[in-house]
Amino acid sequence: DAIPNVLHNACGACPEGGIISLTARTDGKTAIIEIADSGAGLPPHLKEYLERPDTSSAPLDRRSGLGLWMVKRLCHELGGKVYVLDSDQGGALIRLVLPFADQELKHVA
Repeated sequence: DAIPNVLHNACGACPEGGIISLTARTDGKTAIIEIADSGAGLPPHLKEYLERPDTSSAPLDRRSGLGLWMVKRLCHELGGKVYVLDSDQGGALIRLVLPFADQELKHVA
């Protein structure tokens, strides 16, 4: 659910004809998902909120909704982290770093 929420926010942040990208990779211990856009970037208060370790309250104002709170909460529940960077495309880049479960994966194609 975190990835669709970040993609939805990226779509809303981009101007018509803007660019959104999604990349995913692994380092063997974590999944690293990056969603970038060519929008105006994330306001500083939302960047600070996403990178803060607590998940107590949502950054609700007229410029944001429950989507970012949901992303942060889901990543926290999975033992992951959210990072906010500047995108090469001019907007925001949201990096989700999620650890794999300790159990061995079987029958994965």
